[in-house]
Amino acid sequence: MPRVDFDGPLTGRRPPSCLRVAPGALDAWLTEALLESRKECGFATNAYGPDEDVNVYLARLLAAHGRGARHPDARGGAEPLLQPPVRSRAGLALWYRRNGDDRLLALGLYRRGDLQRRRRVPFGFTPSQAAARDLAHGRACYAAAACLLRAGAPGTRGLAPVLRKLSLAFPQYVRVLETLARGRLGLGERLSWCALREIAAAPDHAAAAALDVFLDRLTEHQNAPDERTRAALAGAARRAGIDATPWLARGES
Repeated sequence: MPRVDFDGPLTGRRPPSCLRVAPGALDAWLTEALLESRKECGFATNAYGPDEDVNVYLARLLAAHGRGARHPDARGGAEPLLQPPVRSRAGLALWYRRNGDDRLLALGLYRRGDLQRRRRVPFGFTPSQAAARDLAHGRACYAAAACLLRAGAPGTRGLAPVLRKLSLAFPQYVRVLETLARGRLGLGERLSWCALREIAAAPDHAAAAALDVFLDRLTEHQNAPDERTRAALAGAARRAGIDATPWLARGES
């Protein structure tokens, strides 16, 4: 593949691994599904500036998540911002990036603030308060990672513009993953009790009884067709809501 520096023009440096398009079937399918989801939710690729590099990043992130990748750096609640570890600049940038990824996946795919908590809405918060807090945390994590990478060694700067774009449009990218999750992955769909009752409705005993009578009259008409059985079959078919014309026209099946 061409070597691209996402911080500027073509150079001899390879982009970070999370920005390289992988040849796997899952990556290809997720990339296509991601592009379609972006269009469906009104946040199409490049609609508000070049962001194809974000698509590559998100496709790789989703593929890794689908394969069961877990990152020990991910923390729940406000811990990523309140208690960052003592690390090098690159290590701290990775910490914030992993926690931004965790918030993005949790909010977009599962409607949760992070993948660590057990409750969808923490105690003491309303759903809207929890959602606003989690969106702010995800945006702040990506912003901190972008700043650290941009000020770091030249070889780490290619990822900074991608994380900055994720930070600036974090709610929109969450909506993209929500569209992908509901429309392509079938995640998070729930049926109400009313919908379940419609699917598993109680049988209509009157209709079942009318159908039994129709089958009895049809058998009688087939065994001894005459005007009496014909009239009885026509009446039973009318009560059961069945078109008995084929049998009435032939006189027998």
